[in-house]
Amino acid sequence: MTTFDHVRDAISAGIESFKANRAIEAVKRRTYSPQNYTALLLSLYHQTLEAPSSFALAGVNCRLEHRDASEFLMKHAEEEMLHYRWIEDDLNAVGYAGEPVSAMTPPKESLAYVSFNFYIAHRKPLARIAIAGFLEGAAARLGPVYGPRLIESTKLSSNAFTFLSSHTITDAGHSAEIMDILAKLQCSPDDWRWMARAVQTASHLYKAIYEASLDG
Repeated sequence: MTTFDHVRDAISAGIESFKANRAIEAVKRRTYSPQNYTALLLSLYHQTLEAPSSFALAGVNCRLEHRDASEFLMKHAEEEMLHYRWIEDDLNAVGYAGEPVSAMTPPKESLAYVSFNFYIAHRKPLARIAIAGFLEGAAARLGPVYGPRLIESTKLSSNAFTFLSSHTITDAGHSAEIMDILAKLQCSPDDWRWMARAVQTASHLYKAIYEASLDG
């Protein structure tokens, strides 16, 4: 029977799988360029812009017996609402002068990740929390290790990393809160299975966003 323990393990495995991506390997070799980083920001913008809506939608779709989960999702949507502005600031800091990011068609990798989150919000809203557990856990665990190396690799000012550095700080607290919420959930084996599968899928799709930044 799938339980919280399986979801917790899926989150840890998802973070490890995400860590083994070509972008992080380039950062470790100090070959990740400002152009790569700009491409990453342009893709992350769309995910960050749309995330609050999928959190709120999931919150609305939770069953009454999962009120605590619903309240968390709605609160988290509000907290995340303006984070896209950090990316706009970072794009200005790197000297981006192309098409306004708000007018761009999302890259296919970003679109796939965003679309999956809306699917989950509609069909299995509790799994939206589990996906957040993966994403926030990855930022909290990997940010302190690879953030400084990313700055060294790109040779950009630290002012160009508001989005990533801010999430490294805030997501440590969010990650612990999410794991506490998940541990207290009373839900069906099917819900737990969907949460584990959603984390596996989100890890795969999010990894693709980072790897695509090398291919532009």
